[in-house]
Amino acid sequence: QFEHIQVVILHKEEGAGLGFSIAGGIDLESKATTVHRVFPHGLAAQEGTVEKGDEVLSINGQTLRGATHADATATLRQARTMRLAVVVVSKGREGGGGKKTDDSSVSSSSTDLNPTVEDGGDMLTLELETGGGGVGFSLDGGKGSIHGDRPLVINRIFKGGAAEQSGLQSGDELLQVQSTSLQELSRFEAWNIVKALPEGHITLVIRRRKEDEAEGSA
Repeated sequence: QFEHIQVVILHKEEGAGLGFSIAGGIDLESKATTVHRVFPHGLAAQEGTVEKGDEVLSINGQTLRGATHADATATLRQARTMRLAVVVVSKGREGGGGKKTDDSSVSSSSTDLNPTVEDGGDMLTLELETGGGGVGFSLDGGKGSIHGDRPLVINRIFKGGAAEQSGLQSGDELLQVQSTSLQELSRFEAWNIVKALPEGHITLVIRRRKEDEAEGSA
């Protein structure tokens, strides 16, 4: 089974991302840390080995086996400071890429904030490259909202903005921006933190609720 393990060496500029986002962690339902998305013009896509669904075993010698999602995210972020990244991935699961999601089927209902988002769903790390257009999303919910204390969720995704390009979706619960947790904050407090971010590379940790299998298949 070792033939499925591949060592990927990425030569990069200091401060540049590796070009993929991760999902999973020992503290989540899907225990293994896997590649959630490979960014089209990123380093990983240019190199060509890393694919969606691959299990990430280690980054720069730090094992992700048994790591929590937060620890895995920190390791991925730490790799940005290096000029060289060594990523070990396992391609063991056949057809592990999962079903393709059709972006056009994302629910646009922003009024139905589901409080159970807190309990279910997958935690994901997404990377945004922001420019003069800002982050490209708006927020809803939060502590003390007009509906009471609710999860802080992405309300609208603006077309062509940084959020849309990163794969962020309406309804995603926003847990963390860079290393700052947004849980227990009001929408106003959270938005002030988001607005204060400098232009450039931003790491978000979100929780995405599981789609109802019956939904959208009619």
